[in-house]
Amino acid sequence: PVFTRHQLESTTAVVTLVEESTMQEGHFGSQCVMRKNNRVRMLWNLLIAILLVYTGTIFMYRLCFLDFRIAPPSEEDPYAISTQTGGWQVFDWFVTVVFWLDLFLNFFFSYDEEHGREVDDLVDIARHYFSTHLFVNLVACIPEQLVEAVIHGLEGDGEMPDSLNQGVRAVRLQRMSRLARLMRLTRLFKMRQQRKSKFSRWFERQKGVRIINLCCGMMWCVHIVACGWYLCAALHEDASETWIMRRSVDASGETPLILSSPFDQWIHSMYFVLTVFSTVGFGDMSAVTAGEIVYVCITMAVGAVVHSIIISEVINVVTSNDLTNVYMRKQVELVEAFSTHTELTPDAEEKLKNWVFASAKHWIAHRYDRDEMKQLILGKYMHRELQCSLPTALFSGKLARNRLFATCTGICNVPPRLPMLLALAVHKSGFYGGEVVYQVRDYPFNMFLVLSGTFAYVGVPMQNCETEDRAVLGLPDNAFSSRTLLPPRADTQDFEGDTGLYPYMLFSGYTYFGDLELVQNCPRKATVRCESEFGEVLACSRPDFQSLAEQFPEFGAKWSQDAILRERLRVRRQMRFKHGRSYRHLAAHAIQRQYRHYRRHSQEKDTNKLSRAHSIPMWCDMVTRHQMTTALLHNKQQEMHDEIKALGQSMAELRVMVKAMQTPKLAFV
Repeated sequence: PVFTRHQLESTTAVVTLVEESTMQEGHFGSQCVMRKNNRVRMLWNLLIAILLVYTGTIFMYRLCFLDFRIAPPSEEDPYAISTQTGGWQVFDWFVTVVFWLDLFLNFFFSYDEEHGREVDDLVDIARHYFSTHLFVNLVACIPEQLVEAVIHGLEGDGEMPDSLNQGVRAVRLQRMSRLARLMRLTRLFKMRQQRKSKFSRWFERQKGVRIINLCCGMMWCVHIVACGWYLCAALHEDASETWIMRRSVDASGETPLILSSPFDQWIHSMYFVLTVFSTVGFGDMSAVTAGEIVYVCITMAVGAVVHSIIISEVINVVTSNDLTNVYMRKQVELVEAFSTHTELTPDAEEKLKNWVFASAKHWIAHRYDRDEMKQLILGKYMHRELQCSLPTALFSGKLARNRLFATCTGICNVPPRLPMLLALAVHKSGFYGGEVVYQVRDYPFNMFLVLSGTFAYVGVPMQNCETEDRAVLGLPDNAFSSRTLLPPRADTQDFEGDTGLYPYMLFSGYTYFGDLELVQNCPRKATVRCESEFGEVLACSRPDFQSLAEQFPEFGAKWSQDAILRERLRVRRQMRFKHGRSYRHLAAHAIQRQYRHYRRHSQEKDTNKLSRAHSIPMWCDMVTRHQMTTALLHNKQQEMHDEIKALGQSMAELRVMVKAMQTPKLAFV
């Protein structure tokens, strides 16, 4: 870049311009490139996918069994159908035009390099396109009429010899080159795999759906090979020597298959290829001519591979469900052995078994080698762009927006590996309204990051408690219960009335709690309960939390300081805990108190400024006095505007006590 004299005098400006010019390198013409998430490109890919499915199914049937249909000897063919006129011809031209457009649009489609980075440079896209599938797409787009015109031009006005007639007929096979574009379908399928919804993922994981997909894939392979089997007879010089003449369709054996309809011929061809693929071989159809023998040998080789792949995948689908059942039975056996050893009552044993049956499928779905995944995260193979993009996608972006990281923004930029290692260590848990997360004096094993719902420190108000200890600790009557005395409800009522425990400090979405006891290695100092209808948290065990604090010491020290400050805030709120309120009333009371604080503070500032304005000496010029007063009033209006803006921001932050707080996304650098 060319710098001006003023820019050269500023080192910062020079560095900034160099960085901007460096960032522009490798993005030539990126404004014209359609990325993978472009809606126009997604619709275009959908159209191409539909046409490719048509090419691999209906088009092959038309080409082989209609265009290359073998006419019966010395008889008029009642099933002769022309596909080169009418609607089929218009549709073929439409497909050809779309494929030609796709041939040129690929120069403006981004692609992913080997490291997963999306390339949007036009030069790199063109270079990659020329070196991969441009030639295949070009051959598939050549129209049949162009090749026929070239052959007619070679002969001129004279009669076309039999060799050229045979060549013109064989030119139709050039249209089979469209099958090469089916590789594009695999790329579109991979792109679709990256953008699946939760329902589609659940639907595709069903055992029946997976088996049907495998069977459909096998039948498509059989269809392609069956079309080729018919072409072996259609391209033979003497059709009477081929299998289509030897094959009979009646019990007496007097009606050959050549007199049947194209659909019947397709059914018989599919039947023969399927017997070869499945290695059954009934012997009613066989290869005789040299061309048929060669083709059947190739079919047996392809069928052995395809059949093996399909069968192995079906076995994997069936056994995967068996592994889940085996795991569930193993867990039930553990429960039974534990019940026998501890002499559990039948009711307690039944509850424990029901819990295992309800949760075992979730457990096995989240079982994987965490150590290997940790090594993959900490390794040197993951490039920086991917590292910075992953944290904002963990748990739908809720983990990166948690205050656990927001409290550390003053130290330095959050390293991207920190949220990934934390996500590797946590596990999701759900709590119904009224369910206790942990009780005071419990031994701490986890700290919790709130994803949704509202949780709160609960206790007995000072004026209602029998002893000071119960007010401070907030113990329910049943000290060994993991839940309150209230059962889980489906409504939105509050849960404090029947237990005597009321909230005095709230935790909503993107907040966390339970970290102090892990830092100080002491029992729980308060009781936490789910206040909303349902809440979800991410639980991080103490060894994992301590390991993260050791790997990132600056963040560990900040977390320890913040835990102590939060505990002081909890103690202050607990000491002011005089009246029991529902968590909604507590949130409204906190918002009103904060509003009154800002309003009183603003009034005090205005009073001080006006008093300074009136303290101007009387001997000052009246004009000067008026100007100073006007300036002070203007400043007062501006400050009031700023205070109102700050108040709005403060109220938005306080609303997280009722619903999830929208904190800004962190920049992982």
